[in-house]
Amino acid sequence: MALLSDAIYKSVKENCNGEYLEVDPNNSLCIRDLQVVDKDDNYLYSYIWANKRDVREALHVREEFSDIEWVRCNDSLRFNSTSYTQNVLTSVGYHRRLADKHCRALIYR
Repeated sequence: MALLSDAIYKSVKENCNGEYLEVDPNNSLCIRDLQVVDKDDNYLYSYIWANKRDVREALHVREEFSDIEWVRCNDSLRFNSTSYTQNVLTSVGYHRRLADKHCRALIYR
């Protein structure tokens, strides 16, 4: 997406050896690099990416919505003590029901 500098991207790729989720706790170089990447900028990265014209075209966002900016959901939302920031195995069934109400949803992985 070209939102990280080449230097940071190269360092993370080399130091983490392709493992970005279950990082070896002894791999201090990888941990340091991931902290640089994750210093609250991931919200900014996704905002910039999702609002790019070519991305919106690739996702088939209609031109009539071009003046509406994409924003991330509020990750502080909770329902019955369940955080919406947790991993969900599938949300397809839920989103299929939204179609019955004429709502549109974007599902990405």
